[in-house]
Amino acid sequence: MKLSDLLRGSLILTVSGSLLFFSCENDSKNDLSKEGDYLPYTGSVYLVSPQDTSSPVQVSSGDTSYELSIISVDSFESSTGNYSGLHLKDAVWLENNVYITGLSGNVDFKKRQVSNLSDVCSIYGVYGSIVKTDKYYMVVKTKGADSNCYTSDDKSFLINSGMSSTDNAIPLNGWKILTHITGGINDPYISGFLMYNGNSGSVQSCSTDLTACSQLITSAISVERIAVNSRNGHSFYCIENSGSSTIFEFDGVSLINRNISCDNSWDYNYDGTAIYSVHNDKNLYKLSFNDSNWVQIYDGGDMDYIFNIADNYLLLSNFTKIIGVYKDGSSSWDLNIPTINGTNKSISVFSIENTVYLTFTGRDINGNIVDIKACKAAESQTLNCENNSYWLGYTAGVNGRINLDNKAPTIHRLLKVENVDIQGERLGGVLYSLNPDDVSSKLQVGTIPENFKLSFWGGIGRYTLLSGYDSQNRQYDVFFLDLDKDNSLKQITHTTSKNESPFLIYF
Repeated sequence: MKLSDLLRGSLILTVSGSLLFFSCENDSKNDLSKEGDYLPYTGSVYLVSPQDTSSPVQVSSGDTSYELSIISVDSFESSTGNYSGLHLKDAVWLENNVYITGLSGNVDFKKRQVSNLSDVCSIYGVYGSIVKTDKYYMVVKTKGADSNCYTSDDKSFLINSGMSSTDNAIPLNGWKILTHITGGINDPYISGFLMYNGNSGSVQSCSTDLTACSQLITSAISVERIAVNSRNGHSFYCIENSGSSTIFEFDGVSLINRNISCDNSWDYNYDGTAIYSVHNDKNLYKLSFNDSNWVQIYDGGDMDYIFNIADNYLLLSNFTKIIGVYKDGSSSWDLNIPTINGTNKSISVFSIENTVYLTFTGRDINGNIVDIKACKAAESQTLNCENNSYWLGYTAGVNGRINLDNKAPTIHRLLKVENVDIQGERLGGVLYSLNPDDVSSKLQVGTIPENFKLSFWGGIGRYTLLSGYDSQNRQYDVFFLDLDKDNSLKQITHTTSKNESPFLIYF
């Protein structure tokens, strides 16, 4: 599975780091508000209340991996995209077995084993609806005959969050889940899965327990999901079949050959109206969901992949240059990326409406940061950069609207670090919470300790956890933050013997 597929298939509510959370206005541990009560972090499993960060509750003492947070909303209106009550539902992790503990409702601080599987190596996929996550499904891999993880004989199984410790997991036996099947955005409950078997070339539509399946294709050589139409739930696949590759559309029942050429080597992305692709000629093409042909919208012949999608335009890159291209193909422009010092260079990016936010990081051969810049650009503009700064990302609003074109939620606050000291990896800096409607209006929410660099995978509302890497001791600790309160950043773990970090948000 490509990393881009994993990210597009999940709701990770920002970039660069490791968690989510929200707020609570009640002192009772078991009486939750809509913004949730407990934030999970690992190094074993702990839950911490935003109201009492000095008293985390230990749920498990074992060695853990693949720590995920599952999110949900209380209500969603499909015609408008309006939602309310976005919150964290469960924490999920591996500890030889698969375990879950609740994070909202009547939290009992107990871990519950899911299925009777043991020797579990990884969580390969999570399938659920953000709207109704009464039950969600996971594909997990276990050790095979060689008793080792991450080898060719690992076995794949399907489990769901409703299983008890005595329930049998469902073996996949060479089948791969391409997507889950629902009744569309108006009926988001999972009713089955679209499956592919690379050995037999079969594509089938199956029930959730995989006992009732309908044959759709018998001789697929390769299958890759390339897009989802968020307005009707239809998914699109590039399928190589009988010596040629064409796009197929799956409407939840039938897999329809659109007879439009595709190639699994092309780079794809999509919004709520169209599929975009950089073809082998290094140009950009657009396929509206209801059209029958690709339309070229950039002809420079020098781009390698789609870097990001904003509301009105796309960012393309060839690793040395980043350009913006309007979705209608009317024009393009060079963002003029800055010079970055260092041997190894990396870029992170996210967009809010038509503004893009990028962090450029340069490291020496030992991995030490020698240059870091926070940049942003509005539509059709070149980058404006600040030295010794970086963007952490943003948190989603507890109530708001999901943009059906790009699946982005309403933004609560942006996070940015300034005044980083890169000399001798002293790092630190000042952490700011910014209003997305006016980023010049910023609230200082903390001073980062010397030697630490923060990272973040997103959050909901005002409360969140951050991961902090201590460059001197070469380990990770956890920080708590209230994005609406000045100087609220607080380091809540100081363990020298192990790494501790927030759970990753997933649904």
